Amino acid sequence: MWAGAGIVGCFGMIFILVVIVLGFVALSYLNQGPDLEGQPLPQPTGVDPQEFPEAGGAPPGAPAPSPVPDATGTGTLAIEGSILDARSQRGIPDALIVLLVPGVRPLEFVQAADYEKDALVASQAQTDTRGSYRVEGVARGYTYSVLIGAEGYMPMAFEDGFIAEMEDPPVRRMQPVHLKRTD
Repeated sequence: MWAGAGIVGCFGMIFILVVIVLGFVALSYLNQGPDLEGQPLPQPTGVDPQEFPEAGGAPPGAPAPSPVPDATGTGTLAIEGSILDARSQRGIPDALIVLLVPGVRPLEFVQAADYEKDALVASQAQTDTRGSYRVEGVARGYTYSVLIGAEGYMPMAFEDGFIAEMEDPPVRRMQPVHLKRTD
C-alpha cells in the first residue's frame, strides 16, 4: 500500500503547480528510459545490521549492499496495479508511474535540471489501454518515492511510498490509485 500523499501543507498551490509540471516532464522521459543497469543504488543509512538484519541495513561508511536474490535469483521484483479515474472508476490509459532512486524526494526530482532527471529514476512504466501497469526491476530492500501522473489529471507524489521487502513475492500487486481530473 502507498504510505502517504507527500508534501501538501504549507506548500499548497506552489507544490501542486510543481507536481503538475513534474507529470508532463516525467511523461517525456518515458520513451527515453533510464539506463541504470549495473549502477548501484544508494545504501540505506542509520540502520544497524546487527539490530535489523532483515532491513538490509549497513553501518555508515560501509559499501552499498548487494540486493539479496529472490527465488528467481534476480534480486528484484515487479509491481503491478492500475491507475483509475476517481470519478468513473475506469482505467486511465497512458498514465505514468515513476519510482525514484532510493533517497530522492519528489521535490528534488522536480527541481533537478532536465539533464539530471534520468539519473534520479529507478524504474518506470506506462499504463495500457485498461489503466494497468507493471514496473519491472525494482531492487529489494529499498524504499522508493513514487510519482503518478496522466495528462488531464492531478498528479500524485508518495514520498517514501513503496518499500520493496526482501520477502516480497516476485510480483507484488498494489491497490488501485485514483487520480482526479483537473477540470
